[in-house]
Amino acid sequence: MLVLALVVLAGGLWWWSGTEGSLAWVLDRAALSQPLRADGVTGSLRSGLKLRRVVWEQSGLRVEAAEVQLEWQPLSLLAGELKLEQVSAATVQVTDKRPPSAAPMRPPRSLKLPLRVDVDLVTVGRLGWEGRSTLRATDLRGDYLFDGRHHQFRLAGLTLANGRYQGQASVGATEPMDVTARLRGTATTSVPGNTATFPLAFTATAHGPLARLDA
Repeated sequence: MLVLALVVLAGGLWWWSGTEGSLAWVLDRAALSQPLRADGVTGSLRSGLKLRRVVWEQSGLRVEAAEVQLEWQPLSLLAGELKLEQVSAATVQVTDKRPPSAAPMRPPRSLKLPLRVDVDLVTVGRLGWEGRSTLRATDLRGDYLFDGRHHQFRLAGLTLANGRYQGQASVGATEPMDVTARLRGTATTSVPGNTATFPLAFTATAHGPLARLDA
């Protein structure tokens, strides 16, 4: 009887995860412990989600994303992995109004996550940052993998300040958190005192522990 009850319960949960209201219910529960607001929620836990707008705000830091879409494989959690097929947003705006800290910034002692993470595709149409500096970028594309030991990022493309950039980076999850990174880019620049422009290509690399990078 216990086995039968567990099978029925598992079947009921699987059916419920495919209903339209399952995703909104989880987001409502998440908002009870996080400063999170979501509008225009569609989709389900099983199939993925679409959000017209989502806002996270705390202690002067605000992150707002519009037209968010996420597709994932929920059964991958049974194998200890979070498998995301696609994470996309039309716009992401980060506003940082936190006061400057007098304490020096120190790298964290660990970057480990409770499970493996694999994101096949990340896309952002427009990315903005407002704080002590301002940044505007477009057409971000890339992917991400955490295999339990390393965070691996691949930047397939990013447009920033009249330039186009690509690269990849690997960061260890535990101390000394060794970093290996390579960035390639092409940009259009001009000679001082001359209106003519010419293309510029560059490659930058960095390696070593996170606290003592050699570039």
